[in-house]
Order: sequence, then structure tokens, then C-alpha cells
Amino acid sequence: MGCLNVIIDSDIIFLLVSILKPHYFNLLKTTLKWQIFISQEIEEEVVDRVSSSLKEKLLKEGVWKYFSPSDPAQEKAIMRKYKELRKIIHKGEASCYAIAYCAGFSVLSHDHEANRLLPLEVREKIKWYSFYEMIYLLNRETAISDQEAKECIRSLDQVPNFTLPAAIRQKGFPAIKEIFDKKYPPKNITK
Repeated sequence: MGCLNVIIDSDIIFLLVSILKPHYFNLLKTTLKWQIFISQEIEEEVVDRVSSSLKEKLLKEGVWKYFSPSDPAQEKAIMRKYKELRKIIHKGEASCYAIAYCAGFSVLSHDHEANRLLPLEVREKIKWYSFYEMIYLLNRETAISDQEAKECIRSLDQVPNFTLPAAIRQKGFPAIKEIFDKKYPPKNITK
């Protein structure tokens, strides 16, 4: 089974740093087999001292990689798509989605509004993972326990300027499980 190439948005970095779970990036690589890439625009958004030192550490350890176009044609295609998307979403998100669209990557971002604003052709072509889906997948693969997933979601209440949707605020991680259990079929259980 190969790795899934995923371009990451800065909001995921800030959320995991805010709830003290930066080790989840290692779990994405080891458990989910995701190769995490960051773009120059995302790197520019990661300016606080803690996130910056985490970024350097993960790049040095090979948990993250810088995205680099495969050739000049891909670079031009990404720039065209970036300019188009930049008209409707912020530069970090536009960068992630342009790269994903042109390089066949998935996107890990928690910006639901940016995802909604994308043209249909982009949304249909790109696999988007939210923070909640990431937590769900890590739990499903037993990288984190139910208790840890619940605590992780609860701790989001402490993140400044972050609002949990009402269903998740009321039910917590079980609400997330309900949503994604419908999306992901049960694992085959061998007898």
C-alpha cells in the first residue's frame, strides 16, 4: 500500500499545536501512510514560535516535505489555478487546492468555508479531509483511543476563535463517529 500525498493547510497546524497534539503528524505518516507536504504560502502563515519550531522539526525528520512542482508545465498549471482560486479564498487555502488539483494530492484543512466556496470541478477532483475526519481516521486505525479522541474534541473548546458545531458541542466525538461511520464502511473482521 502506497502513501497518500496530502497538502496541509496552516489551520491544522495551529489546531494541533493549540490542543498540544503535534505528535499526530507522525501518526498521519505512520498509521494512515500519509506523506504531508507544505507549500511556500503555508510556510509563510506559520509564524508563531511554537508552530515554526514544530515545522522545522517535522521537516528535518521527514514527517513533512516541501512541495515542489515536478516540471515547469506543472508549475504553470498550479500558478494558473492558484490565481483563479485566490479570487475566492485566502492565499494559503488557494495554494493547497491549486497544488492538490494539479498534482493529484489530497487536502487536509479545517476551513469548511473555503471548501464550500470552491468551484464544483475542484471539489469533485480533490479529496478533502477535515480536522474531524483526521481524528476519526486516527481513532479508527487505533492510533488514538476513544478517550483520547473525546479529549481532543473537548479541548477544541479552549482554542481561541474556534467554534464547535452544535451537534459536536453537545455529543462530542460520538457525533463525529456517527457522521464518518456512514462515509467509511466497517472494516472486514476476520473470523
